Amino acid sequence: MACALVRPEGLDGLKAKIVRKKMKQKSFAASVSREDIVCGADELGVDLDEHIDFVVAALREESDATGFEPHAVG
Repeated sequence: MACALVRPEGLDGLKAKIVRKKMKQKSFAASVSREDIVCGADELGVDLDEHIDFVVAALREESDATGFEPHAVG
């Protein structure tokens, strides 16, 4: 969500590569545990990039229900 909120395109075009790059920046979404994200995908038995892409797609599909505007910034 944090990645989508800082992008002019919001969720549109958001890919795992972008999220992974932001995850490397300790100051970005500092309260989010990177270890929990990685371990969560591992516990599900899925590749982290595939999991991130799945979550982004699900957020895109449910943006009306969640109240998240795909283009919230811009």
